[in-house]
Amino acid sequence: MVGTCIYGPSDASANGTAASNSESADAHMISVVPITEVFADGWKVSAVAVEYDKKINDASLSPSDYTVKTDVAGQNIINVYTSADGEKTSQRGQDGQYVILELSTDYVIPVSTGTSPKSANQGTVAGTPGQGSGGPSQGPGGSGAMQSTTAKENLILNYEVVTKVGNITWDPSAHPGTLKASGHSGDGKVVSVAQVGEITATDGMTITAGSSAKDNEYSRNLIVDGFMKPDYNDAGGSRVKYNIHFPRDYDKSKKYPVVLFFADENASVRFTHAEVLTQGLGGVIWADRDEEARNPCIVVVPAIRGSLENDESAQPAANGPRSTSYQTILNMMDYLLEQIPNIDKDRVYLTGQGGGARSVIRLMLERPDMFAAALLFAPDYDQIKITKLSTANMWIVVSEGDDAVYPNMEACIDSLKSAGAHISKAVWNGQSKEAQFVASVNSMIAEGGNIKYAVLKKGTVVPSGVSDDTVNNHAYTWRTGYSIKGLRNWLFTNKK
Repeated sequence: MVGTCIYGPSDASANGTAASNSESADAHMISVVPITEVFADGWKVSAVAVEYDKKINDASLSPSDYTVKTDVAGQNIINVYTSADGEKTSQRGQDGQYVILELSTDYVIPVSTGTSPKSANQGTVAGTPGQGSGGPSQGPGGSGAMQSTTAKENLILNYEVVTKVGNITWDPSAHPGTLKASGHSGDGKVVSVAQVGEITATDGMTITAGSSAKDNEYSRNLIVDGFMKPDYNDAGGSRVKYNIHFPRDYDKSKKYPVVLFFADENASVRFTHAEVLTQGLGGVIWADRDEEARNPCIVVVPAIRGSLENDESAQPAANGPRSTSYQTILNMMDYLLEQIPNIDKDRVYLTGQGGGARSVIRLMLERPDMFAAALLFAPDYDQIKITKLSTANMWIVVSEGDDAVYPNMEACIDSLKSAGAHISKAVWNGQSKEAQFVASVNSMIAEGGNIKYAVLKKGTVVPSGVSDDTVNNHAYTWRTGYSIKGLRNWLFTNKK
């Protein structure tokens, strides 16, 4: 996006005139916009773009010139530089109207807190390295708590988002592509930035510390903002919120595979479009730029409550029974396959984690003719019902330390083998380096089984400092698994 101003143009002059005076940041800081990314353990603020009405001299900046308040204790400013377009680049040297504050993201989002590390950690200060969570709690001059004001923002719609493909349309006013902060009736992250040191503009003006911090109205959410966020309503009156991503260089003359992802049950607490995208890598990894360069695809991520595994009863409606949830999902897929003419119908894939993996199995049982393959993390299922998938292409990953899933899936694999499935099984070190995972994946592929079953060895899944219990082994199965490039690549090798 070099040269593209993602937050909209400022009304102020970029260059100004020669000056030697000093003025407060209050007069020149226009806006703050957090830049968020989704990691294996969830959604984090990785940087903040601070917009000024003047070009800022990059050489004048230091991390100690700013404090950033986020919802995470101990999140530090690790880098600072100017930018002409508000992008996070990890480079210095180009003077611009934006100051980028990169933040540490090496903290772990606990499994028990769901999709965001809030509660006790909310409202702490990210300061300079070594500052911890203390940071300044007072404004310049130390005369009391720093006041927070919402900065003006000229945010424009992410240019990567399309609002219509074929007959699939989306109204951004109903489900915004760019998230408003939770303090502004939205689902986005909240940050507050204070300039506490002196910086220099390229026109020679010294911009001194401000008297108040500024918070954000919007956030820039890498990859997440690139998903359309429509609703699907079927003929039976049932509705599904879903996200859909098209390749950035989408070409209607080409055929594209589809990846349909289901999050675990804990990712539907607030039941929003964004929630199932921000809980981990399962929904967004397929739209990552590097991933897209290897395997361009259409990504579909529905938001459902619970699992589809035991969804048997239709919901009552005024004009007759509504579709069951799993039937509504299948109706939605039929609709997408009909309305998007360049979907490769021989390459429709499923993937899911936990309860979402059980949903995947249920869909495959209902419509085995629709799906070419499935990548499953930490599923468990009825040992008799699953035998109907003895000829399906599946890669299943579980952890030995997941006492709730591992014994069940061992029994399921035995049942599938008895039903005629060709099983390829291996035990992996969950902390393997990428090269070892490549070798492990290739070895299992070479065995040729239609059902591949990888077990992550107990004691190698949960990182140091995190309790090595069943709950964490369960969640770290997919926190580890979606990061394994070879598993993702394997999915796209399958055709009906």
